[in-house]
Amino acid sequence: MKLYMNGAQVATSGEQVGGIFSPLTQKCKVLMLGGSAQNHNFRGYIEHFSLWKVARTQREILSDMETHGFHTPLPQLLLQENWDNVKRTWSPMKAANSPRVEFSNAHSFLLDTNLEPPLCGQTLCDNTEVISSYNQLPSFRQPKVVRYRVVNIYDDDHKDPTVSQQQIDFQHQQLAEAFQHYNISWELEVLKINSSSLRHRLILANCDISKIGDEKCDPECNHTLTGHDGGDCRQLRYPAFTKKQQNGVCDMDCNYERFNFDGGECCDPDITDVTKTCFDPDSPHRAYLDINELKNILRLDGSTHLNIFFANSSEEELAGVATWPWDKEALMHLGGIVLNPSFYGIPGHTHTMIHEIGHSLGLYHIFRGISEIQSCSDPCMETEPSFETGDLCNDTNPAPKHKFCGDPGPGNDTCGFHSFFDTPYNNFMSYADDDCTDSFTPNQVSRMHCYLDLIYQSWQPSRKPAPVALAPQVVGHTTDSVMLEWFPPIDGHFFERSQGEECDDRNKVNGDGCSLFCQQEVSFNCIGLHVLSCRNNPLIIPVVHDLSQPFYHSQAVRVSFSSPLVAISGVALRSFDNFDPVTLSSCQRGETYSPAEQSCVHFACEATDCPELAVENASLNCSSSHRYHGAQCTVSCRTGYVLQIQRDDELIKSQVGPSITVTCTEGKWNKQVACEPVDCGVPDHHHVYAASFSCPEGTTFGRRCSFHCRHPAQLKGNNSILTCMEDGLWSFPEALCELMCLTPPPVPNADLQTARCQESKHKVGSFCKYKCKPGYHVPGASRKSKKRAFRTQCTQDGSWQEGTCVPVTCDPPPAKFHGLYQCTNGFQFNSECRIKCEDSEGSQGRGSNIIHCRKDGTWSGSFHVCREMQGQCLAPNQLNSNLKLQCPDGYAIGSECATSCLDHNSESIILPVNVTVRDIPHWMNPTRVERIVCTAGLQWYPHPTLIHCVKGCEPFMGDNYCDAINNRAFCNYDGGDCCTSTVKTKKVTPFPMSCDLQDDCACRDPEAQEHSRKDLRGYNHG
Repeated sequence: MKLYMNGAQVATSGEQVGGIFSPLTQKCKVLMLGGSAQNHNFRGYIEHFSLWKVARTQREILSDMETHGFHTPLPQLLLQENWDNVKRTWSPMKAANSPRVEFSNAHSFLLDTNLEPPLCGQTLCDNTEVISSYNQLPSFRQPKVVRYRVVNIYDDDHKDPTVSQQQIDFQHQQLAEAFQHYNISWELEVLKINSSSLRHRLILANCDISKIGDEKCDPECNHTLTGHDGGDCRQLRYPAFTKKQQNGVCDMDCNYERFNFDGGECCDPDITDVTKTCFDPDSPHRAYLDINELKNILRLDGSTHLNIFFANSSEEELAGVATWPWDKEALMHLGGIVLNPSFYGIPGHTHTMIHEIGHSLGLYHIFRGISEIQSCSDPCMETEPSFETGDLCNDTNPAPKHKFCGDPGPGNDTCGFHSFFDTPYNNFMSYADDDCTDSFTPNQVSRMHCYLDLIYQSWQPSRKPAPVALAPQVVGHTTDSVMLEWFPPIDGHFFERSQGEECDDRNKVNGDGCSLFCQQEVSFNCIGLHVLSCRNNPLIIPVVHDLSQPFYHSQAVRVSFSSPLVAISGVALRSFDNFDPVTLSSCQRGETYSPAEQSCVHFACEATDCPELAVENASLNCSSSHRYHGAQCTVSCRTGYVLQIQRDDELIKSQVGPSITVTCTEGKWNKQVACEPVDCGVPDHHHVYAASFSCPEGTTFGRRCSFHCRHPAQLKGNNSILTCMEDGLWSFPEALCELMCLTPPPVPNADLQTARCQESKHKVGSFCKYKCKPGYHVPGASRKSKKRAFRTQCTQDGSWQEGTCVPVTCDPPPAKFHGLYQCTNGFQFNSECRIKCEDSEGSQGRGSNIIHCRKDGTWSGSFHVCREMQGQCLAPNQLNSNLKLQCPDGYAIGSECATSCLDHNSESIILPVNVTVRDIPHWMNPTRVERIVCTAGLQWYPHPTLIHCVKGCEPFMGDNYCDAINNRAFCNYDGGDCCTSTVKTKKVTPFPMSCDLQDDCACRDPEAQEHSRKDLRGYNHG
């Protein structure tokens, strides 16, 4: 069965064999348009529909379209439909509504060349047809060179730059390496500006200066050089005294908006260093500028370079902000990229600039369709990779915003998505760290090339017309002609053809009548004869020497006149004024000057022909079939080959251009040319994940590489061959390596509950359920719930998450029995604990002082005090200083004494033997003690000599100020106030201000990000 649309065969199927309406088959036939019963749905337009009894050839179908009008009754036709009354013949299958009928102008032979972006797009580069062309045609992704300019500000003495030259060089190296696989290279220019006024000011990246001092804390403006948002983000513990105002001194306690910034004294350059104290947003001396103020001061042209500015952010630590290509500022002085100089060119942070350049070239975050939507009904929400939703790339799976190098865990804020698999977490447009991100997808590369053509032609040294993104469409045809209509270039600019040639002598040398630019030169006539006139005397007749011919010495010139009435008084034969007589006189005997070579060459009366020009993998277009001196041939490499040029003894160079012209000079070609195949290099590891590549044929154009999946990944698809394409990139893989997990290993003390988990292949994300055996439970579960069931998941690396079952434990027996019992296995399930009494020979005593830990975490019984255990403990003595004990019930067995400290700001704790309060390191978290008990062994537990008094915690934990006294494990490290990653404001503020951030107020919490694996980016991008 074949399907024709508009007369063209578009599909074929081998499922239908024989006649559809054969009398042997009497089943009712159902014809469905727009979809199938298997939920395969389609969209588009149908204008005419015809169903025939007999098979029609393509020629007959075309003839029917031309000769038969609609509604022409033919016996072979079963059905003709023009959709005048859809309900008459058709009935809806899934939705209750019938198809919508629209009127079209398809018969007007006019092509609708308006290319609109999708609902979630912005420009022509978001159009699905345009970006598909960029994906499919390598010629649209030819190498491009892009200029960018780094703005580095120094002080007036050209010292103290914003970033060092080492940072600039390292960042440029990383930028070049990141884009080299995608036919985009970068040309660096560094603009050095000497201005102490700008260098000593804080440049704010994302703070609206009008918000400073508006009585509302704006986190983006909270910086020490803004006075913490003009005081809005500062909670003063001590009020400023009005007597300090107007005292001729800048008092920082009063340097807030509510005190008029100390009455203006902190912005007086005669009183203080205003670069550190002037926080008033209305003062011309203020210590800060916003980024747009800096751009307006510099006014750098944004149409020739991508400008890179540096600015600081506040507590949000914004790493970078980019201008979108569709923003009106994209090519203005207000455009460009703003980066934090603390991250620029620093190992572990170089991908920040690559990420922001991606934004400038039209790339969204890979999590746009999940984490950057307005609501779960947002039309841009991405449920599957698409050109029309999310980040507008159909090769990036939906993903939420996260910073981990792997698929995110399940979340409840993703509009019904419970899990995400195969997310592009290693993409430059994710928020993962530098050691994780390493690639753009092919769709992203196409988008960047499109925007370089559409918006940023002026950033490229070699400008060329914007491409026509879509192939021409057939809008009409006759039996012997076809009418085509072209789409416009993507930038909408047309170039009209104009003829500017005045002459053409087929060489590129001036001084022979026709200039390099094919313009007629003075005193020469390209067409016609010289005109004699008495007014034009003397008459200068240039002797035109065809520089494409061998050079020779002139001894005589023949001048012919068309009239016998011409009288000649004299003739002067002079050297050509374009020649240098000094150079000419330097030629030796047997030599003559060659204007083409600009030197003296051997002179021979007979011209020497050049050898036949033979260049493999190239086409030649020569000016003549002869190979004499001056003959020219244009060498054009075939698709997939690049020019290699060698001139005399120079090293071989690669030329990006498609062709070059060589000239025959004195018997040899002036250039040695070869066409070498494009080298794609070994396929990058991100081209096919979890795969190893083998390229026995090489990696040049047309060569093939195969890949095999690394264990435990398995090949999905049949074609594991990649081909080096003409643009130097490898073909899209038609198979992939799907990571699979093997049969999960057995978990000790657990039973597998999922039967399918006995199989040997499991997809990433698959779960297997286990149940701990009686007497065991899942670690971390509360002792009351004692959860026994758990799941393990197949992870990205093909391994199973670890699952364990730990024994159930019972609570320790009462403290009064401490030191008297022995247990077979601690307090774990099935452990037996006993106290040996003197009457233990009796069965009654033996049974009553033995207990077992049961599977529910309770003891089978309780201990009792043996008969011989009589008396009382001695009164506690040898107490440590400041410790006080109160024993209201005396010292009998089981009696308790309350512990307290003489200093009400101290707490009682237990320390090991020979450890004093002075020896406690900040990471030690000693156990608090509220009471001691007299045991049946007549010993105090815990022993009073091990109890000490330590300074307690101040009640200011979690107040956004780092209190040195609380910066220890005993006080939970001041509730997280001393680490940037844990403090709520994301900026550590010491209290008192003199507290050293490298010592008492340093980040000590071992659980903070600062002490875990470094978050190499760890900040928000724009």
